[in-house]
Amino acid sequence: GIRDIGVTGVQTCALPIYNTDDIVPGDSAKSKLILYTAQLVPDMEMPPPGRGEPLTPGQVGVLRAWIDQGANWGATNPPAPLAVSVTPALRWTGVSGDAKKFRELEGVKEGWAGGAERFSLTEQLSPEEKFSVEGRALAGNEDYLVKLALEKADFGFVRAGFERWRKYYDDTGGFAGLLPTNSFSLNRDLHLDIGRAWIDLGLTLPDWPRIVLGYEYQFKDGDKSTLQWGPAGTRPPTSTDTRYIFPAFKHVDEDTQVIKLDLRHELRGWQLEDSARVEFYKLESSRQDLLGFPRPDAIVRVAESDQHTQGANTFSARKQFTDWLSVSGGYLYSRLEGDAAYRQNTLNGSGAFIGGDQWYAGPITLTRESQVASFGALAGPWSGLTLSVGVQGEWTRQEGMGNENLQIGNPAIPRTLFPEPSAVIGNLDSAGARENFSLRFAQIPFTVLFAEARLRQESLARFDQGQVDGTPFTRNTDADIESGDYRIGFSTSPWQRLSLEADFKHSAKRTDYANTNSLPDYPGFILWRDIDVNQAEARLVLRATRWLRTSFNYRWAKTDFDSATPAVAEVMIPGGPIEAASQEAHEYSVNAVLTPFRKFYLSSTLSYSDSRVSTALDGANGLVPWQG
Repeated sequence: GIRDIGVTGVQTCALPIYNTDDIVPGDSAKSKLILYTAQLVPDMEMPPPGRGEPLTPGQVGVLRAWIDQGANWGATNPPAPLAVSVTPALRWTGVSGDAKKFRELEGVKEGWAGGAERFSLTEQLSPEEKFSVEGRALAGNEDYLVKLALEKADFGFVRAGFERWRKYYDDTGGFAGLLPTNSFSLNRDLHLDIGRAWIDLGLTLPDWPRIVLGYEYQFKDGDKSTLQWGPAGTRPPTSTDTRYIFPAFKHVDEDTQVIKLDLRHELRGWQLEDSARVEFYKLESSRQDLLGFPRPDAIVRVAESDQHTQGANTFSARKQFTDWLSVSGGYLYSRLEGDAAYRQNTLNGSGAFIGGDQWYAGPITLTRESQVASFGALAGPWSGLTLSVGVQGEWTRQEGMGNENLQIGNPAIPRTLFPEPSAVIGNLDSAGARENFSLRFAQIPFTVLFAEARLRQESLARFDQGQVDGTPFTRNTDADIESGDYRIGFSTSPWQRLSLEADFKHSAKRTDYANTNSLPDYPGFILWRDIDVNQAEARLVLRATRWLRTSFNYRWAKTDFDSATPAVAEVMIPGGPIEAASQEAHEYSVNAVLTPFRKFYLSSTLSYSDSRVSTALDGANGLVPWQG
């Protein structure tokens, strides 16, 4: 009952029921509960030291008011009667024009729909137990929701539900006014039924970890339109300009199952949380694209499948050591394993395969594993000075492999153009670290000084192997990236109507590449690249009167791009470092906000910018320097 009126932290201590003055209904001054929760009786504090945070004066005031009003709760009060509420709804929607486009945009189907816009049922089974049901049910609009909950104070809860709704799609393709038939329709009711069902079991015993075990099932099923429209013919009488306006759709059968486990506990002042998720995903989709005009003379059939299992676990801990020092940390582990397949066939009007248009890839497998660890601290040991530090490390390993076949069973097409099935490999390793530092000083009257630094280091290793037009290739690229953002500034308001803000920012990013590729490819021709940015901003805000506020802004930014390439004798490129480009800009703006009446305002901005961009000569005739 105490929790129901908004006070937490009291439930960890039980009052002996044989005392008569712990709670005196109508007289909080004589109730020992108020003395205990207000920490006024030594050795009788509620909650005891180390067992929870003491109540605030406001929370103690809520308790006093509850007792003074009679403390109406407990065995003397019978359970609340059953309460039922229903909001009925009945509507009819008429559409003049494209009804299916209306469905897609508004999410509502024309015609009759009705049911319960909202319904609820609640019953207080006992002072500690409560049961509730709520939701909606709209037939004709296919919109349903039911949520059930059974809760018992200081023990646990069961929460479950089901939800389903319908998303509509237009079945009309594009429009071409010069064709004899300038628009086509599939004459199908395209829609997806989307929904989920879930159940959560919670254990909330005092002094125990809070445990929540849950399961959720998500689904999508139906047909949806696609923008991969097919050709519908040419503009008569002699033009060969094909218009791709013939509509297309695909069937989707998608489901996801999620198992979750959440733990939360307080131990010796540490707030500990752990969250685990396992997801099982499956997708089967297929589509048919009709080709030809005025009627289809070919059909493209595409089938796709995807399934994966992904698990992740996060753990976090935080603690307030003193009133000026708090620390936190976390760790994430994630792993994904999945596979996919793709098949495309083109059939003529009689249903026979059209050679050369057969594509197949599969199985395509992917494995990814990631680990992330972070640490943060916030300190303010001196008056007006605050320092925050954050550090995060990341590591990811990804391995992918698949088989491709670009042509099946047509001996008329040479294998040199469409080779035998080949394997494609793509792997990626990445490791990185980030560091954030922030310093704020507010001891100067009406002024705040701040400084920030954000650093990042990253190492990438990418390996690809496969074929391009029958030619095997290998790409092996390593990249090391270092970047930093530094910012300093101040904000001051010496007078109530005037404030000034200014800051300066410097950013630097360096990327070094190492390539061992069988074919020249990006970024194989780049050795390193630098990007330097300097930026200064200032803003003056003047509140001339209660109804007029003006601001004056200035921004200057300069960016330099530098890179280096190897020498290429065949095209007479000397290589080496080069100042690739430079950009500089000045921006000025004035803004005024006029509020002559309380609920009416007028805002106007005048801005002017002057920018210049230039690129450098690299020694090759193919790249011309430019300024503008």
